[in-house]
Order: sequence, then C-alpha cells, then structure tokens
Amino acid sequence: MYLNVLKKDLKNRKATNIILLVFIILATMFVASSVNNIVMVTSALDNFMEMSNVPDMLIGAYGKSDYQLFDEVLSSATTVKSYSVEDFVMFMEDEVDFSCTENDGEFGTFLAQSDKNMYMNFFLEDGSILKDVKQGEFYINTSCVKELGIKKGDTLTLKKAGMSYEFVCAGIVKDAMFGSNGSGALRCLLDDEDFQKFAQNESVKLTAAGKMYNIETDDSQEFVNESFTKFGKDVALAVVPESIKETYIFDMIVTGIILVVSVVLIAVAFMVLRFSITYTLTEEYREIGVMKAIGVSNSKIRGLYIVKYVAMAIVGALVGFGLSFPFSDMLATMASQSIVLGGTNPVYINGVCALFVVGIIVLFCYLCTNKVRKLSPIDAIRNGQTGERFRKKSVMSLAKTKLNSTAFLAINDVVSSPKRYVTITITFFLCALLTMMMSTVVNTMKDGSLITCFGLPDIDASLDIDFGSKYAQTGGREILEADLQEFEKILAENGMPAKCSYELSVPYPLVFGEGETQGITYGVQMKQGTGTTTNDYEYIRGEAPKNINEVAITMKAAKERNLDIGDTITIQMPDGDRKYIITALMQVMDGGGGAYLRVHQDEVLDYGDVGAWFNCIFVKFTDNPSKSEIADRIEKIKALNLNIKGVRSAAEFAEDNIGVVDTLEYVQMFITILTVVLAVMLTVLLEMSFITKEKSEIALMKATGMKNGKIIGQQVMRFVFVTVVAVLVAWMLAVPLTSLCIDPVFKMMGMELAVNYHINPLEMFLIYPAIILATTTLSAFLTSLATKSIKSVDTANIE
Repeated sequence: MYLNVLKKDLKNRKATNIILLVFIILATMFVASSVNNIVMVTSALDNFMEMSNVPDMLIGAYGKSDYQLFDEVLSSATTVKSYSVEDFVMFMEDEVDFSCTENDGEFGTFLAQSDKNMYMNFFLEDGSILKDVKQGEFYINTSCVKELGIKKGDTLTLKKAGMSYEFVCAGIVKDAMFGSNGSGALRCLLDDEDFQKFAQNESVKLTAAGKMYNIETDDSQEFVNESFTKFGKDVALAVVPESIKETYIFDMIVTGIILVVSVVLIAVAFMVLRFSITYTLTEEYREIGVMKAIGVSNSKIRGLYIVKYVAMAIVGALVGFGLSFPFSDMLATMASQSIVLGGTNPVYINGVCALFVVGIIVLFCYLCTNKVRKLSPIDAIRNGQTGERFRKKSVMSLAKTKLNSTAFLAINDVVSSPKRYVTITITFFLCALLTMMMSTVVNTMKDGSLITCFGLPDIDASLDIDFGSKYAQTGGREILEADLQEFEKILAENGMPAKCSYELSVPYPLVFGEGETQGITYGVQMKQGTGTTTNDYEYIRGEAPKNINEVAITMKAAKERNLDIGDTITIQMPDGDRKYIITALMQVMDGGGGAYLRVHQDEVLDYGDVGAWFNCIFVKFTDNPSKSEIADRIEKIKALNLNIKGVRSAAEFAEDNIGVVDTLEYVQMFITILTVVLAVMLTVLLEMSFITKEKSEIALMKATGMKNGKIIGQQVMRFVFVTVVAVLVAWMLAVPLTSLCIDPVFKMMGMELAVNYHINPLEMFLIYPAIILATTTLSAFLTSLATKSIKSVDTANIE
C-alpha cells in the first residue's frame, strides 16, 4: 500500500515534489561544501605550511657576510636540530623587466633561486609539487603576480653586473614563505645552470648573492636569544612561521568572508527545508482525513509520510553529495588564491554532512506530522481548519483603509498570518543581507579612507617610482629629501601645491623586558617618514613621539611583548644600542605583523640598512581640493613629464595594497547570482503551496465576480510586501551585522578600533533591492498564472 500511495503522490504532485527535491539537493550541497570549506579555511595556513615543509626559522644573509661564521654558529647551537642552505641572488626593481608592461605594479624584493636542492615544496596550479625547472624558463610565486599581470608565456629579463638573460614563464607556484599579498617579495625559480650564470659572477657575489638557512628548532625564541648576537649585522632576513602567517592576513579576508557566507547558506537551506516540508504536508490534509476515516492509525499515517520524505531525502542527499565536491572546489578557489587548501578528507566530511541532512529532514518530518494525531477526519478534510475562531482574524479593516481591495487582501493576508510568512521574510532577509554585506565590505576595501590604517599619513595620491638602490645607501636620505623638494616644486608650478613624503623602514633587533622576562626580537621594522612629522599619523592611545628618543609601537606588537606606554626598549644598531621610550600605541593593518615602531622624523637612521619601503612618493595637496578636483589633478600629473611609472589615487593605492578586492568582487557577483536563484526557487515553491492551499478561497473570489487580474495581483503583492519588509530590515542591520561578522577579520590584520564601513548608496538602496524585488515579483507572477485554471465551481470543495 505504501508503495502505491507514494507512486500516486509523486505522479500527482510532480512540481511540488521536484522543487522540494531540489531544495534537499541544495541543502545537502550547501551544508556539505560549506562545512568542508569551514574546516579547510580554519586550518588552511597550518596545513599549507606543513605541506610546504616550512622551516621552524629562516635566516638570510647576502653580499660580504661571513657565511663560515653562520655555519659555525648553527652547527654548535644547542637549540638547532638541523639546517640546510640555499643560494639566492637579489635583484632590484630596475634590474627586472617583465614583458607584461601593461601592468606596472610594484614589489619590494625580487629573489632568484635555483631548482637544485629546494628545501620547501612549491605547489603548481594543479596542486602538484614543482620538481624542476627547464632551462630558459622560470616559475614565480603568487605574490604581486596579479598586480604585475604575470601569466604563463610572459617573458622575464634579468639584468645584473652587465649580464642580461631572458626567460619564459612556465607557470605560477604557491610559495608558503613569500607567496602572500602581504609579503611583497617575488621569488623566481630558475634552472640551476641559468641561476649559476648570475650566482658565480664575482661582482654579484659581493653585492647581491646570498644564502638562506632553513633551520629546524624546538624553540625559535631561545635560538634567537642564544645565537643572534653572534651573527652581528650580517643577518638580513629572519622569518618564523608565526610571522609568515601574519603576511597572509589580506588573503584570509576572503576565507573569512567565505566562511560567513557558508554559515548563512546553511541557515537559508534549513529554513527553506523546514518550510517546504511543513507546507507540502498541509497540501495532503485531505488524504490524511480519508485515511483516518477508513481507520488507518496515526503511526501508519505518519510512517507513510516519513517514508516518503526519507526516500526523497536519500535521493536528494546523494545528488547533493555529488554536487558538493565541485561547489566546494569553487568556494575553495575563491578563498585560496595564494594558499593550498588541504589536510582534510572531503569525502568523509561531505558524507557525514549528507547523512546529517537526511537526519534533519526525518526530524522535521516527524515533528511536522505530529499534528496528524490531533486531526479528526473532518478537520483533515477541511484542510486543517475547524471553522471555529475565537478571535478576530484580521488586524486590518477594509472600511478604514485607503488601499484598494487587491493591496488590502495581500497585506491583510500577511499581517493576519505572521507565522506563515515569518520564514519567508527571514529567508529573503538573509539573501538580501548577504548581498548588502558583500557590497559594504567591497566598498570599504576600495575606499581611500583606509589609507591611514596602513600606518601612513592621510594622502590624496601616490606617484609610483622605481626605487632601485637610489635611496638604500648611506646618505640616501639627503638624496630623498632633494627629490621630494623637486616634486613639490614641479607640482606647485602647475597649480597643485602639495606636500610630498616617503616611507621606509630599517630592521634591527629589539630588546625588551628585564631579567627572566627579557627577550630579543629580530628584524624590528623601525619606520620613518621623510617629509612628514609624527603628528601626521593616527594613534590609538598616548601622544606622538616628540623627541628622537621616543617611539610609537603597534598595539599588536605591544601585546605580544607585554609592553605599554612609558616602557623603555633597546634597539641594537650597528653603531651601538639606543634606548627609546614608548609614548603611543597605534593600529596598523599590516600583513607583515611583528614589531613595528614609528620613530621621530629627526632620528638618524642608516639608509644603507633599509629593509622595506613603498615604491611610491605620497602626495597631500595643501589647498584642500574637492574629490573631483583631486581626480582632475591626478590626470594632470599623468600628463607631466615627471619620470614616474604612474599615479594612483588614495583609494587605488589602498585597493592595490590589500590585493584581494578583485577576488571579493568575484565573491560578490557569485552571491548575487546565488541570491537570484534562491529567490526564484523559494518564490515558486511557496506560491505553488499557497495556490494549492487556497484553492477554495480563490474559487470563492471568482464566484463573487473577482477577475483573474486582481487575484494574480493579490498573490504577487504578498511577496512584494514580504520582500520589501525583508529588504528594509536588511538595510537597518547590514552595517551592524557586517561589523559583527567582519570586524574580527580586520582585527586579525591589526585593526584594534572598529572599522568605519562605507556603503555605496546606489548598490545598497537601489541595485540589490531592485534585483531581489524584481526576481521575486516576476517569479510570483509567472507562478500565480496557475490560478487561471481554478474555476468558481471549485467552491464545491468547501466543507
């Protein structure tokens, strides 16, 4: 009997059952892929670094460094378990020429290495590990690749010490050490024979060739305390896994947002699933009444529907399980531009999630069929309505309203049966919220006001330059100051009075604490602005350094080292130790993480020790021009012969430094499309359920002379009203909920204070609401055309 009933049910309710099956498939796909994605991204960096064989510590030296001393110290250090050595050659930006000149991006460091004895694993685009490089070719890591526009087949010309060789790009590799957007370092892998052409040159050996020491140790900090004073000034680079993770912060913006999207998709899936099961059951009250009338027990009736939904759940879960793999890969692709997402068992996770969905469906069905016990045959035949009501059904009065009859009926239906429409409203709200949150995040990333969050002064534009070795030399600051004055003079002569400035940093060991709490941190970035004062930067607490023996420190660095305002730190410089008093704490959205100090503009630093810089001169117009005027001036500067690579606005500079805005825009487009698909399917399912449930009422309205147009209008306007309410609530909560979900991601990047989110009014208040409303309205209209088939004689079904 069960089999015959199920066959007839599937045959008579094809459309409803197909849509419900589709939602089960979507629910399984969303849950399985989203959970798998959540597990992957939360452990992504650790897994990626483990798969890449990242050393416990990496130190580098180049030029005239005493490499024999390095070997002696590392061999005798009690904290070192083992170490290996790799050769590299460092190129300045003016010694590197890519054929893809349409994108003149910038990079901080360019390292060329041999494919011989590679300590780390480098992953190709297909997930395999790079084994070797063919002669005449090169592989390059993902850092700055998008900005530079590098792709397979492009050529690279390396020039050094009078030599010049051209190589062809064989592919892009994911490099755990230097491959993040925050590292700013390009690592190029060459065939060993090609590499040796540069490495064996005597001039290169003295200036740009160096060695990287991959060190395995159980205690990196103890190794630093024990050995770094023995190396002296020769250490040019020191990296530990913790600092590597910091450089991936910008990349983790995408994974964090995908995680939020995944959670919302799971919520939408179960909300719709519960509603779908509840309403498909209400369509079958008449059949339930007949079965009760002929003596079928409650348990058998409930068992019949549980069997039906279990069968649908199994079929839907199997299909959803299969689709979850490509969907999960798509989510992972959006979230893993620079890292390899691995270390999980997707078959196991997706399988468990599919079983979980089946269990939830059975639970929903069991709870929903609980009402069967309370129904009498007459109640069931009346579609669950007893005809008795002890309160006023409508909260609106037709006599008192100024609405026409169609609008009144539609709105009255919604406000009179809030339980029926609350699930619809919440689902549409979640869909609208997702699109608005993504719009808010993307527009905040593209807003120029984020510039100060990079620890920079407020600027209007940046002039992109080739840094080369022009300023990175003893006495380089005098050359820099002369160049800044020259730029200011040219701008003033062209009616654009401005203040020009430059930012760079010098890495030195930092000593903090006393006695047993004393520690050493190598590679502290002592940042200094030329053309600015310390008052031009933002601080969370305290006062800007006023004297050369005062510094400001990032909040993150202060917390990690238990430092606060008023504490004294020691910087180990080549000419002796210098003590500084901390006068302020600042927040810096910096992928490099670690210790970051802002020193007074009059402090004397040796620019020959420069470790990091921006390849641009910052411009702040002093006559307070409007945004449109700034845009015009940027175009005017481009037309001047300033011997620069390009000009960017503050917003463009911030967007380029974050480096993931284009990926976020792709995610935004994906969510918009997904929202449209969900809105269409949900509207069609709900409208079909409403028509089936309200068949008698529609017949009665036709019997009283109401035209098809008004009935269709009533059906459509209900969805319009619900959608408008959902959008209005999403408007009100978009920014607060964006702050709640996304602030933790920004906090990971060093933002201590709440982010000032920026919205695009056109997208927020017009484009996305219009997309959702138009989708819902059109879907409801096309589905409601089915009411034309209902005749006035169908009132005979009313009991």
